Amino acid sequence: MKEVKEFLSKNPVQYLATQGIDGKSKVRPFQFMLEKDDKFYFCTSNQKEVFKEITNNPHVEFCSMGENFSWMRLSGKAVFSKDIDIKKKIQDFKQQ
Repeated sequence: MKEVKEFLSKNPVQYLATQGIDGKSKVRPFQFMLEKDDKFYFCTSNQKEVFKEITNNPHVEFCSMGENFSWMRLSGKAVFSKDIDIKKKIQDFKQQ
């Protein structure tokens, strides 16, 4: 987990792949926010299309590219958090 976190923190060019509401693949730039308890956190608004897509089908992939064309792809099932502490940490991160 430490290596994954370091890679994502060091390489901010990242993309999230979802299945669109129309059933077609969608890829968009996204940003890793933080890791806590072996879980990776990302952020979006519940007003965005990506929120609807993940709600409809939570299976996503996340990809980042590093130096010398190294890359990492993570896949999993997204779960929305209502943890106020996590939301505060993300807000603090975004203000840096």
